[in-house]
Amino acid sequence: MRSLIVLVPFLISVTAAAQVPVSFETSLGLLRQNVLAVRAQQVETKNASLVADINRLRGTAQWLRADLSRMRGELLSLSSRVRGAQTADSILRYDVQRFNYFLQETARKAQDLAYGVRRVDNAVTDKDPALVGPAQALASETRWLGSDLVWITNDLRSMGWDLRRIQMHMEAFDVERESRELDNQVTQADSEAQRLLSKVR
Repeated sequence: MRSLIVLVPFLISVTAAAQVPVSFETSLGLLRQNVLAVRAQQVETKNASLVADINRLRGTAQWLRADLSRMRGELLSLSSRVRGAQTADSILRYDVQRFNYFLQETARKAQDLAYGVRRVDNAVTDKDPALVGPAQALASETRWLGSDLVWITNDLRSMGWDLRRIQMHMEAFDVERESRELDNQVTQADSEAQRLLSKVR
């Protein structure tokens, strides 16, 4: 009986404490904590998406470098044939036109790369250490892309002179035009990648 008498006041005090309303300041603090937690999760999710996008673009740049490597091999073979030709023939014209199409396709891929990097850059709002590594790797690939293209541009200029020598003026004009377009798009892609790196670093 004495134990029951002691326990009753204790239970009453616990119940009263449980019914004490939470203060406005406490509620506001809890709300702020929840908002910060949600924002942190959103930032983490966004960063993961941006890292994936940058890594995908780096892969695109690597594929473009492989295309340029193959292009230079084909160009060396084609320019050798053009240099050794005395007159134009239908087979040579076809091969030059086919190579010109290769230039167009590669320029289109470089343009897509530049657009992709710009979209990522627009999505980044502030410096972000989590994006520095991926952005650095991408910028390195685009810089090498421009370096690889220098040799091709020089070889194409020489082939243009040889094409004119054998009266293939229209083909020379087309090749030189597409060469300039490819150079412009690769330069643009590299500029976008370097800008992105500066933005996140």
